[in-house]
Amino acid sequence: MPLAAAAQNDATQSALLTLNSSTRAAALGDAYVVSAAESDAIFHHPGLLDAARGISFSRAWLGSSGAAVSLSGAGDWFRGGVGFGIQALSTKAQSEQVASLAYARARFGLRIGVVAKVVDQRTGDSRETYAAADVGVARAIGTVLLGLTGRNLGPDPSFDSGDGRLPSTLTLGAATRSRATGPLDVILAARASWVRDGKFGFGGGVEAGYWPVSGRTFFARVGYSETDESGVQPLTLGGGFSGDRLTIDYSFQAGDTDAGADVHRVGLRWR
Repeated sequence: MPLAAAAQNDATQSALLTLNSSTRAAALGDAYVVSAAESDAIFHHPGLLDAARGISFSRAWLGSSGAAVSLSGAGDWFRGGVGFGIQALSTKAQSEQVASLAYARARFGLRIGVVAKVVDQRTGDSRETYAAADVGVARAIGTVLLGLTGRNLGPDPSFDSGDGRLPSTLTLGAATRSRATGPLDVILAARASWVRDGKFGFGGGVEAGYWPVSGRTFFARVGYSETDESGVQPLTLGGGFSGDRLTIDYSFQAGDTDAGADVHRVGLRWR
């Protein structure tokens, strides 16, 4: 879900649970690169955490309406991978925090991951704390890696103002491995998502990397994101730089011509 739409969400439904927390994915039409091994997979496809290592941080700005931050980390543990995630969203209408803990392991030819989450949601003087879970699987088929994840699963929360609704989501993601095309390394990514209440969205993009010097790579990204939500234009853009173990990412999505604000994101990844 775009941050603009999240800021306009109903107070009894979490906006943060559907928000993209990867700057790289935001530049690729909200399509997470499932062929990567990054710690922010905990927010998108937890099955990838069996091989994920390092720390990721992201911050998104929506004009004067709100901001969101996320922090994640992953490492190896007990013949698999373990990860943690912290997310926070602040808008004029509400504030939310989510803490996540995940474990992933390869079993039966699949990469399987589970996430347990605790959500703290505040609107005015009202506050509710509740739990949710994610379950995901991933598998490589030739040069393409597929990920299927069910997010925000569990009983609906209850608020003083009425019953809430978990934004349960089923997402199918796909990405190619990096492939040399002339002087560039190219990755393609795509996703299709179904959200509770029948909302459907899809998106995808292309990432091109250029390394003039070994160990120093520049990235350019472009994508398209189609959803039932309003507030932003479908075109997404971004870029990045990777040097040694540090990667810096940036993404941009223009607000719509009526009420939406431009969305800027900055991300840091360390491996």
